[in-house]
Amino acid sequence: MAATQFEAADARRAFPCFDEPQLKATFQLNMTIDDDYYALSNMNVVEIKEIENSHLKQKKYIFANSVKMSTYLVAFIVSNFHQFQNNTMILMSVGIPNFNFGGMENWGLINFRSRYLLWNEKTGTIDSKSDVTTIVAHEIAHQWFGK
Repeated sequence: MAATQFEAADARRAFPCFDEPQLKATFQLNMTIDDDYYALSNMNVVEIKEIENSHLKQKKYIFANSVKMSTYLVAFIVSNFHQFQNNTMILMSVGIPNFNFGGMENWGLINFRSRYLLWNEKTGTIDSKSDVTTIVAHEIAHQWFGK
């Protein structure tokens, strides 16, 4: 699994940009990955093209343009997870083991440390349920209303 965490000024490590939170732009992301992986980003997939390069089987994900946002909110994840889609715009939430933060409110694709997204009714405590509820609500609110 590969997942981004660009806050506050680390997008510059992935692509050339003016990586300052007050500067906003739209983004159009294309990713070429091995065929047995899936990609997610802030925006919906527009097209997936199959690419045959000699012995490599790959696919190119083309994502819709993003809304105007800071560079640190650009997000993508590549993994061999299973994905189910429908045609409605959804808010994707992904639990990432050992994620360095509790959560990150990337537009349309919120990353969480797994324990702050997933709660087990049989083994979880009231305090851990409260933590999950608070952090999920916090990150969704940040996505829609900013910091």
